[in-house]
Amino acid sequence: MDTKAIPKASYVVATAPLEIKTETNKATEKSRIQLAVYARECFIQQPHRRFVNGLLLTEKTASLYHFDRAGVIHSPWIDIHKDAALFIRIILGLASTDADTLGINREIYWKGDRRMLEAPVGNEITTCDIPRIDPVFRRRAIIGRGTVCWEVQCPLDDGPGLLLVKYAWRAKERTPEWLFLERVREHQLKGVGQMVGHQEGVSITQIRCNFEPKNKDNISIDRIFCCIVLRRYGKSIEYFETKLQFLEAFRDAVAGHRNLFKIGILHRDISLHNILLGNPNDEGNRGILVDLDMAIFLDRTASNALADMRTGTRAFQAINILMQQGIHSHLEDLESFFYVYVWVCLT
Repeated sequence: MDTKAIPKASYVVATAPLEIKTETNKATEKSRIQLAVYARECFIQQPHRRFVNGLLLTEKTASLYHFDRAGVIHSPWIDIHKDAALFIRIILGLASTDADTLGINREIYWKGDRRMLEAPVGNEITTCDIPRIDPVFRRRAIIGRGTVCWEVQCPLDDGPGLLLVKYAWRAKERTPEWLFLERVREHQLKGVGQMVGHQEGVSITQIRCNFEPKNKDNISIDRIFCCIVLRRYGKSIEYFETKLQFLEAFRDAVAGHRNLFKIGILHRDISLHNILLGNPNDEGNRGILVDLDMAIFLDRTASNALADMRTGTRAFQAINILMQQGIHSHLEDLESFFYVYVWVCLT
């Protein structure tokens, strides 16, 4: 065999990770953690993956693992000699070329040497070019929203334009981000990212064949796969080129927060990467506030807006949020703006 013809192993093309141990140490927590490390790297290197399956294998037994944005589930140990047919079925599934079986997002694909993405623009699904191979943003943890953002070139009513396609796994009980963005679009708010399309897809319960994910308190932690298409803006505010540009962008982002508040929306996740540089010649849009994943409508009950340290980005959270005291109000968001300002000045 010509070993030069065998491609080098890479997470970029891996379908499923395997961790092989001897029978005597198969059940150690270390082995499971190692398999999770491999799965996490698959999610990072393959940002179009919705879930990753893996296998713990010994000379006698095997256990199948399934990793998704709600965590992990696994099978009992099976005897690969007594249940040889089942073992073969597992291997064939892990080595499948079917996108759905492997948890690959079919909306992202290659067409020759061009990477394409099918996105909801307006009321239609539009085929767009991905000008850069890697996403502009991706979360690296397995559990959570698993947000991945792609920059795409799409035909629009006013000509070709750059858009941002955001994929995320929304917690089932949370208000969809697109509902907030629809209200933003209706009021044509300045200083806030504008949506051009959205759609919702499969839930983790459906992926797990109607096995609902629950936490240790038996509470559902199901998530729904969502796609939101936004106008493309500049980089994070930390990439300003002049002090004046920074101050103007910062001012317009704060004004954008006020505009949201006026129409009954509280952002609740003010951070460095959620303030983008906008059009320096368009007052009110020189800084753009984005990411309404954690937002709430102000007309919901106060008990649902209690200070929660899990809401927001840790480095920029207000003191009351960290101490879980009172409710999360606009004052906590303004405190987070202050910490963004300090971060930029000091770093």
